[in-house]
Amino acid sequence: MSIGANKPEWNWADQISVYQFWGLLGFLLFALIAMRMQYLLPVDVGLRNSSSALLSLQSAYSLLYFGSGIGLLAGWLATRSQPLWGLATLGGVQVISASTLGVVSHESVLLLGVSFFCLGLAGTAILLAVPAILAGGRAGTEAFAILFGIALFIQQVPTPSISRALLDSIDSISAPDDALLAYWTATVAALGLLFLIPVKRTLFDEAPPQRHTALIPQHRHPIAVALLCLVPFYAFYWLYRVHGEATSVAAPAKIPAPWAATLAALFVPFAAAVLLVKLFETLRETRQAQGQPPAIKTGVMCALAILLFPVGAAVVQWIINNAVLDKADVPPENLKARCPKAASSSFAGHPMR
Repeated sequence: MSIGANKPEWNWADQISVYQFWGLLGFLLFALIAMRMQYLLPVDVGLRNSSSALLSLQSAYSLLYFGSGIGLLAGWLATRSQPLWGLATLGGVQVISASTLGVVSHESVLLLGVSFFCLGLAGTAILLAVPAILAGGRAGTEAFAILFGIALFIQQVPTPSISRALLDSIDSISAPDDALLAYWTATVAALGLLFLIPVKRTLFDEAPPQRHTALIPQHRHPIAVALLCLVPFYAFYWLYRVHGEATSVAAPAKIPAPWAATLAALFVPFAAAVLLVKLFETLRETRQAQGQPPAIKTGVMCALAILLFPVGAAVVQWIINNAVLDKADVPPENLKARCPKAASSSFAGHPMR
């Protein structure tokens, strides 16, 4: 990735609030699935049972692993200049290599060997390049946590069993084809490439866009929030609302867009806890700037977010309730300029502290 002296800083909230992040994430996920499927290909293209195969099964696996080793260097190079084109090229290599394995003859040792090598190279390079690109665009570790959490989840899924079951189910309704999984691997990699199409070429080399999604704060009783978070899907709705409402009492630049927070919570199991802690930290900084003590320690909030999410949500809701009421104490002329919605009817009738 090109490096400039005045390169803008992106925080994690900026990143997950733009399509660039989600496009790269989708591309990475499909590349990881194709990467897991590729280790079945030496068997599924018929190298194990074909007497005409001049490339041994062990040699095919060796080329995959050797390509993976070289892929570490390729991934680094892909991030140095024009990273979006580099990722698209690596994705294209995955598609072409898997497709070649589906049509090439067992006697074509060179094509088989090159295809296995390129598959290993492309998968590993993508696995390294996407997080490296994201790391170059922001400070902090939250985006890394989300990315590698999903990557670890994909690695733990028994993909070979799923792939084998998929292959068997297709074979049961169609003519047997030893190379069928090669076509499916190419299809999965091609689907990943589709996620890159809307991604901006500049990626994170320009200033992050301003987020203007502000929702009118609503007074909610903390205990009611805790109980409702036990109801399926209410927690996602609550996360959407509070990430829009908190921008009226805390720095919007440190708060993800409501849709981004909800999307992360829906598709990444532990993201809800990360979002809750980061929102708490942003609100705590605001309280400290106003000379107020923190409601609880960050370590306690981390434990609540992971082990007792409803309780952690109640604490955050209590902080937001008080912050909105405190902000309503400013003179009317300042209230209109700083928080035009803070004195809305959503808080009408609630006494000041």
